[in-house]
Amino acid sequence: MSTKHCIDVCNHLLRGERSAVETYDLALRDIDKSATPPELADIRTDHVNALATLTENVRSMDGTPDLESEIWDTFAEASHDSAGSIDSRAALKALEAGEKDARRDYESALADEDVMSECKAMIRSKLLPLVDQHIATLIRLQTE
Repeated sequence: MSTKHCIDVCNHLLRGERSAVETYDLALRDIDKSATPPELADIRTDHVNALATLTENVRSMDGTPDLESEIWDTFAEASHDSAGSIDSRAALKALEAGEKDARRDYESALADEDVMSECKAMIRSKLLPLVDQHIATLIRLQTE
């Protein structure tokens, strides 16, 4: 197991969390305020905390945390109306897709034999359960 490889994998996850925060920032700004579920702010906070956890993890391995990010493609493609708002159902579906992509990234890290066991424990116990909660919340919100 290589520390460098583990840093690279954690930085990939870090970029994903940074992208999630930026995407939820947009969602909270662009979804019609009367239709914005309060749970979205809670999910954003979870991503901020995951970002901090991964940043500290990379630093603990003497790595440099990656600062890059990009808005989740699925959300960027959500349709805007003439007032610039995003339909809440379309936004929730796009956020769900982004969370599912994050889940695949975490699962990939867990399956990687070269990721250190300490990193896998953090993913398994702290980060992946949050993503699963987010997905369940977003699915529930789409049916309300």
